[in-house]
Amino acid sequence: MAYKCFVKRVTEAWMTLCLKKNFMRTFLLFSLSILLFGACRNEYREELVPMVGVYDAYIVDLDGPFDLVVSLEDGDDIFLETYFDGVLWTTVLADVDNENDFIKYIDIHDQSLDPETEIRGQGVFNDGSIQLDYELCWSGACQWYTLIANKY
Repeated sequence: MAYKCFVKRVTEAWMTLCLKKNFMRTFLLFSLSILLFGACRNEYREELVPMVGVYDAYIVDLDGPFDLVVSLEDGDDIFLETYFDGVLWTTVLADVDNENDFIKYIDIHDQSLDPETEIRGQGVFNDGSIQLDYELCWSGACQWYTLIANKY
């Protein structure tokens, strides 16, 4: 009889300990996942949302029409995806200044599109239209382009 009582107590204590361990493990896993989810989310600026979308774009004296896709990145940065040279679809990161104003200024800082191609430039967004003036350099030879885009 004493043996059964001892086994029952040990079993109950073991099950209680296991439940506490599982609870703690579940609680820690849940807390960690909430923390990671909070750290990974993007902080979008509401002022930049009107810029997001697909535009009908033309490069002056070169080619068109084609798409210009604008999407948000963290803070006041945006991604611009299009045929910047009229041939190769590329993505560049741009910084938006004066994001609280009606007219927003776009800065494309020096970036490498591939080992031999670099891009830099500036632009403006106003009422659903974008103008980008940028310079593409291939192996030292540089040329300026102007891209005009209107939102669909």
